[in-house]
Amino acid sequence: MLVTLMFINAIVMETLPIYVDKMVPELLAISICVFLELIVGEVVPMAVCSGPKQVRIAELCAPGVSLLMWITSPVSWPIGQVLDKLLGEHTVDRFNNAELKALIMLHSE
Repeated sequence: MLVTLMFINAIVMETLPIYVDKMVPELLAISICVFLELIVGEVVPMAVCSGPKQVRIAELCAPGVSLLMWITSPVSWPIGQVLDKLLGEHTVDRFNNAELKALIMLHSE
């Protein structure tokens, strides 16, 4: 998923200046692209997706991300496999119920 999102982000951020440059003068194109990449591509998503409804937002975005993963799989899957071999697979360790109870009791004392 990470490779897919980074791949799509790179495609969008690299093609945006090409198209904007054809519509407006060069200096204005640079300004528009920097503004769009910074505000629309970085600041707004970070502000929206780090709020209290981040799980709901992720749930709504999941079908689109799955579609992008399927579309880019000929490129993103091999890159992900190479990264897993080089860096090791990313696993998530979760607490079981007993461990979670003990952790809560520890913090409530």
